[in-house]
Amino acid sequence: MAEAFAKKHGMNAQSAGTIPSPRINPTVVDVMRERGIDISSNQPKTLAPELIQDASLVVTMGCSIEEACPKPVIAQMRKKLIE
Repeated sequence: MAEAFAKKHGMNAQSAGTIPSPRINPTVVDVMRERGIDISSNQPKTLAPELIQDASLVVTMGCSIEEACPKPVIAQMRKKLIE
């Protein structure tokens, strides 16, 4: 959702997770469609070091848990992090 809203407002954004779902929740697809944003063809992505490296800003939701976000990933993100 965050990626879609950012792109709608002209930003270059990517969204990824440490343990992504195999598919986007159909309820989320419906809610976004109600707001004029079609995400039906989007696929959940795994957070990769390359995504962090290429980002100028990283926004997280609870990625300080080492089981979900290994230390090297957290260290790389801390340089660009907004929690």
